[in-house]
Amino acid sequence: MDINFYKIQFAKNDLIVANFLHSPPPGEEEKQQLSYIMCKRHSGIGGNGLIFLLPGKNHTLKIELFRPSGEKDSLLFDGLFCSGRFAFDFGLVENETITIESGESTYKLTVIDSNNLQINIGKPFFMNSGEELKEEPDKDYNTIIAVENKRYAITPIQLAGRNFGIHFPGEFNKNTLKDLSLSITEMTKGEESFQPVFSQIFSREEMSTTVWMNKKRIDFCSAAGAACIASVINGFSEREVLLHMNGEDLFIQWNNYTNNLLVTGTPKYVFAGTYYTEI
Repeated sequence: MDINFYKIQFAKNDLIVANFLHSPPPGEEEKQQLSYIMCKRHSGIGGNGLIFLLPGKNHTLKIELFRPSGEKDSLLFDGLFCSGRFAFDFGLVENETITIESGESTYKLTVIDSNNLQINIGKPFFMNSGEELKEEPDKDYNTIIAVENKRYAITPIQLAGRNFGIHFPGEFNKNTLKDLSLSITEMTKGEESFQPVFSQIFSREEMSTTVWMNKKRIDFCSAAGAACIASVINGFSEREVLLHMNGEDLFIQWNNYTNNLLVTGTPKYVFAGTYYTEI
């Protein structure tokens, strides 16, 4: 079996995109096997997931995402960005709105220009309660956690169905923060678990964010959005910020009226090729 693919990354989350819009797709078991062998970094192509582009029920494009373990996964917004870039560049859409089906849901991306796409990733919620999160003056959004006898202020946020805990460290030492990220991940389990996110504020319109995978899959788009929301509700930034993450620049807008978060970014091609396998 020859599989034509493109490797595309968004904020350094590298994903393999395989187009089966005009050819019979592999079966479910074959998709699992393909993701397992193709995502391997030494013997395969290497990637954080394999995306199958398929015909949609009501729209041109449907995507399915499989993890490197072979498991079918829920959607990553990073994957939507990569799929949308491919769809636009190869003429799979006819206007500036790209509609993509995933599972039972439908998502829309807006083409800003030939390089940049924008997506609405939804509204933020308080972690665990399910209550919609909005900016309120004088409200304390933080919780304190203790790690190795030190106390850290964490802003817990649920965005796009994922839990994040954002911390604004006084000193941005990546080695120290990586160890802290691992410690927090190990001590939080079940409903209390969240992905640690570390942010540094440069001005009211600019910030940077760092996140480590800690053996979990990460949606960098959602993590960046959560960091922006945390900076706003803590009084550190405006609702429109330029956010630097993994060497990439994202423009993030938290709409004051709809409470939705818009992320604009640039998915980038890594390389393309044909992968041969006998499965």
